[in-house]
Amino acid sequence: MFAAGRATAAPALRRLRDAYTHAWHLAHTDELTGLPNRRHAHRLLEQRLAAHQPTTVALLDLDRFKSVNDEHGHHVGDQLLRHTAARLRTAVAAHGGHAARLGGDEFLLVLPAGTGDNAAVVADVLTRLEQPLTLHPDRYTVLEHVPRASAGIATTGHTARTWADLVRQADIALYRTKRAGRWYHLYQPGHDTESARVDPRSQARLRDLHRTPVSRPQPHTRTGEQP
Repeated sequence: MFAAGRATAAPALRRLRDAYTHAWHLAHTDELTGLPNRRHAHRLLEQRLAAHQPTTVALLDLDRFKSVNDEHGHHVGDQLLRHTAARLRTAVAAHGGHAARLGGDEFLLVLPAGTGDNAAVVADVLTRLEQPLTLHPDRYTVLEHVPRASAGIATTGHTARTWADLVRQADIALYRTKRAGRWYHLYQPGHDTESARVDPRSQARLRDLHRTPVSRPQPHTRTGEQP
């Protein structure tokens, strides 16, 4: 009788386990791109900081994304986001890191911080992103597009004590990137004095992070900032 009971319970337990796994995946995955979502990125950063693992984060905004949406439709914007996500996933994995989508055209890269040039790693990811791709506004139209992104970079070891501190520093660096029309900017101590001047979109992003666990040259001529 007991053996029969165990045999009956085993499939039910498997179904329960499978349902939990599926629910966890849905809760931590961006539906459009398949990347980890904001909640998953939050969890990953908390784990790395709790383990005192040196970490670099980069906040990315796609350049001219609004123009793609406005000129060709949101379905084409979605195609661009999916292509971007696939490229970021592959490029970041080559450096032992993870890519997540925060929402809209905003992505977060989480990378192990080495002893070398952490900004150069992000620059390599951006270079891999900036390869031509084909979008399809409709079944008869082909649109060639080169995705580009601006990045703000922050690394543990300055004043960041929490995941929110680290992302806030990356967001300040992203603001500096956009203001200077550069490819990327690396956060440095003292940049916090500019936090009050971060643009409204960045302020909204920072609120979201706490609430929820410019044309430039072609890639071969673009460089990061040298303060």
